[in-house]
Amino acid sequence: MKKWIRRFSVLAYCSLIFYLSSRPFPKGLPSFQGMDKGMHFFEYGFLAFLMYRMVSVEKFSLFRTCPVMMSWILTVLYGISDEIHQHFIPTRSMEFLDWVMDTMGALFVLQILKWRKREET
Repeated sequence: MKKWIRRFSVLAYCSLIFYLSSRPFPKGLPSFQGMDKGMHFFEYGFLAFLMYRMVSVEKFSLFRTCPVMMSWILTVLYGISDEIHQHFIPTRSMEFLDWVMDTMGALFVLQILKWRKREET
């Protein structure tokens, strides 16, 4: 049961990201220079946390042996797909720096989880 709850939480959060990315950026709102980069960092950091929780209970041997690496790869790939998706949304754009921040947020959270796990053993 725990496995399915963790899978659902990843699916639900990815669906939320997809929904928010599908919304055109409202016209007339001031641009929050750089603030969206921080949002990408935290958004994908949380996704990486959810991915790690999901991957760590899976039975696939690759997932069990490298949960941090597999969580990072899955999160980064979703970040790429999100940026490509935004390319097709009016008033949105595909930005390399957004993807870099997605990647860095995931890496930051997963590194903390890795250090925490190391301290427990």
